[in-house]
Amino acid sequence: MKEGDMIMTTLTKGLSGLAFFRAYPSYTRYWIANTISRIGDSIDSLAIMWMVLELTGSTLLMGTVMVCNMLPNILLGPFAGVLADRLNRKRLMIISDIARGLLVTVLAFLFMTDHLAVWMIFVVTALTSVFETAQQPARMAVRPSLVRTEDLITSNSMHSFGENAAQMIGLACAGAIIATLGIGGALLIDFLTFVISAFLISSIKIPSPTASDSQGSVLTVAQFFKDLGEGLNYVRSTRIIVICVILACLTNFFFGPINVLLPVFVKVNLNLDVTGLSQALLVQTVFMLLSSLMVGYIVRRIGERWALRSGLLLIAGGYALMYFAKSILAVIACISILGLGVPVASAGLHTIIQRNTPADKMGRVSAVMSTLVLAALPLSTAAAGYLGEVMPIPTLFGLLGLLLFICILLLTSNKTFRSRAVLGAIDQISTNEPYPQTDTEM
Repeated sequence: MKEGDMIMTTLTKGLSGLAFFRAYPSYTRYWIANTISRIGDSIDSLAIMWMVLELTGSTLLMGTVMVCNMLPNILLGPFAGVLADRLNRKRLMIISDIARGLLVTVLAFLFMTDHLAVWMIFVVTALTSVFETAQQPARMAVRPSLVRTEDLITSNSMHSFGENAAQMIGLACAGAIIATLGIGGALLIDFLTFVISAFLISSIKIPSPTASDSQGSVLTVAQFFKDLGEGLNYVRSTRIIVICVILACLTNFFFGPINVLLPVFVKVNLNLDVTGLSQALLVQTVFMLLSSLMVGYIVRRIGERWALRSGLLLIAGGYALMYFAKSILAVIACISILGLGVPVASAGLHTIIQRNTPADKMGRVSAVMSTLVLAALPLSTAAAGYLGEVMPIPTLFGLLGLLLFICILLLTSNKTFRSRAVLGAIDQISTNEPYPQTDTEM
């Protein structure tokens, strides 16, 4: 049976579960590649943090490594979106995987031979982040092209499940891997995940997006910035996308500080050690996994707009309820509410963006959104660090959660957001039909 045959009988009702994966072999290989790569990323992040700690013992330098990893995403994200819409997306993903794999291998070799200096970690981390930044818009643009429009919801829910499962598996295994094989061995395992990911992506059939007027022309500097401007103008002129971007930025701004505040809250307010924090975060991940499995059904029942709104309200509500948390069980209950909301909001957000963005602009639109959302994080983290010194952390949790709750209600009460006309708009732009598929030349 051909890849498209199984879905031709379900034009109006989306697939789910194993039937979805059987119907879309190319998406399945993409999903496996992304999940394996994310497992490697989780192992890699802990290994590099441990490496810096072992070499220097400095928390300041550990923070510097995080900055080196974050800056390329913020500074280069929109430019990477242009490349994702201009260049061969499949080739871009494979090259990025191979480059990142080689970089972590170099880092492992230098560490195991005692030739590693701290500045080398910063350089390799920054370069690895550059290639990841180049790859991300291509991955985000490819995903909706591998399934039919009615299966975007399942595609996004499965993607969310894979990401959460990969993070949990990676973090759960990282400690044992580092203890058994050492930091160098952990980095070499990350290299293997990149190789597997590149191999799987090379076997994927990726439909070519509908060409814009500029595609096929020589990419000069002037044309590059013209393409970038087109992407920015499309985001700015499409009101539903503007609302989604603002919602995502505000959520990241208000919710981001929890990573800084929660450890302090657990230690200072609850008088617990890192074990209590680990338990809370593990429960959050479990609830995110459970929510990811249910999100396809939820979104089909209430629609992507209300899924986005409901998921964000769960996040804000769980956040605000932290004000009343007086025990680790109460913290776990609040974290569980957050964990339920994140996949639902994420699936709703991505489905709305995908339905309202032409295939040939998907890379630029997703890159602009990712850059703006990520840029909100260091701003909010710095503000939270200051506010945490001048007010009780439970009060700060309650205040940030309440402000986020109000912003969500205001933005999702907007006429544009409530209008049914915003749904399915992609059908007027692109049929989003992945069959018959034509594999782009490598």
